[in-house]
Amino acid sequence: MPFNVGEISFINYLPFCAGGGYPAACDVVRDYPARLNNLCRKGMLDVSPISFYAFKDISKDYEILSNFTIACFGAVDSVKLYANCEIEGLKSARIFFTEKSESSIAAFSAVCKYKHGFDPRENACFNPAEADAAFLIGDDVFAYKSAYKKAFDIGALWSETFGSPMVFSVIAAKKSLPRGVKNDFISHYENSLKIFFADIDKFSKIAAERFSGADGGLAPERAKSYFLRLSYRSEMSAIKKAQEILNGKFD
Repeated sequence: MPFNVGEISFINYLPFCAGGGYPAACDVVRDYPARLNNLCRKGMLDVSPISFYAFKDISKDYEILSNFTIACFGAVDSVKLYANCEIEGLKSARIFFTEKSESSIAAFSAVCKYKHGFDPRENACFNPAEADAAFLIGDDVFAYKSAYKKAFDIGALWSETFGSPMVFSVIAAKKSLPRGVKNDFISHYENSLKIFFADIDKFSKIAAERFSGADGGLAPERAKSYFLRLSYRSEMSAIKKAQEILNGKFD
């Protein structure tokens, strides 16, 4: 019986896919983070990346696989808030939040609550045409041509506010999987990362090709810079710190 394996459909997940086929027969579900989160909540995926903020909802049945992450310290380039004013001016603003995110929205909320005393999610707007600001993640940022005056990088805001890396995603595996199977997946992801970064120029061109004809576009050089700023393995202390902050423990 094949394993059900999730993959994030954004280019930031390419490094985990560079190794080709999985170590066992697998049915692959490729989708944006929020949908993979919900599949994991239903126990429908055996191994999958999941928004780090959502991991608490499945931690009874899943474990973080090794220390694989999508994280960054400083600007991330693919998680942005677009607005016409500074962050503190958004207290009563209507903000359009992408349906594709959980961790990134939670990170922005933590920054706003800690620095400005409000939760931007309280005024969420579901129609971008009626919004005063827009929050986008992943490939949508690279394809977006903004009409707003300002763009705020959430990775930069997080690091400036809390002085620690932001962990956007982890890879989770069902606790019930045999240890040997988990080890095989760990080896697969480790090998994929090695292959990707050994030939990063080739993979950066592949990533850029996804955006040919898009309004925003993505040059191979920017794609390479993007991959190099991301952390695909993180210290457990950084993972724990991000978890505490996302859960509202700012001290």
